[in-house]
Amino acid sequence: MDPLIGLASLAGLSLFLSRALRRSASLMPLVAVSAAMLWFTLFGMAGLLRVGGWLWYVGCAAATGWVVYKERRAVLRRFTPGFLFFAGVGAFFILLFYFTKPMFTQWDEFTFWSTAGNVTTETHQLYTTAQSNLIARSYPPGLIVLGYMMQFFGGGFAEYKFIAAYAILYLAAFAAASALWDKTRAGAAVALAGFFLLPFVFETGEAGVMSWAYLSTMADAALAALFGGALALWFGGGKKSGRMLVA
Repeated sequence: MDPLIGLASLAGLSLFLSRALRRSASLMPLVAVSAAMLWFTLFGMAGLLRVGGWLWYVGCAAATGWVVYKERRAVLRRFTPGFLFFAGVGAFFILLFYFTKPMFTQWDEFTFWSTAGNVTTETHQLYTTAQSNLIARSYPPGLIVLGYMMQFFGGGFAEYKFIAAYAILYLAAFAAASALWDKTRAGAAVALAGFFLLPFVFETGEAGVMSWAYLSTMADAALAALFGGALALWFGGGKKSGRMLVA
């Protein structure tokens, strides 16, 4: 169940960033997920992916402890609808995938995305440097190392954990888009329900075949979620400042 630890690290970092950047906690899961991808990519490029993982989790634990210590019970005020959606639905997906064990079924997953994730997790190296039979060596590793982070303590590669990492990314983007409704919980609930159903519009599948929404590990929908989430972060983040620019 190590993906739950990964989710907890992202949630704790989100609360810390919400205080440090003085912005809604709904916006911060997307910043935390993006920070994780950059962090693990940089350490992977230095050949220190495993070291980066330990530093990440220790740092996130320290950040969580610090914000809880500083705010104590007041930290609950940072639990916006978007943040609760990210943490709650993220945990739901992880548990759902743990019990159902979804597997890779699409061609591009076998030829690159899942294979690259497997190689990275098993060797603790970026797929671009690990010895393998992968032909593609030029794709950015951000999504791959996010999957690595979400199963850092698992001792090996599991398909359902890699799939869960993508779901966490989608939820982070949806949480950011819901920030405009932080003050109206009913409006936030309706907006988040709409965002949750959005992937089904683009991953409908063929007649008689189940949808691949939240089950695909290819980059198309994930990059769309990142792009849309970045726009939501900027336009829904309130007054523009240096902090927002950093985020």
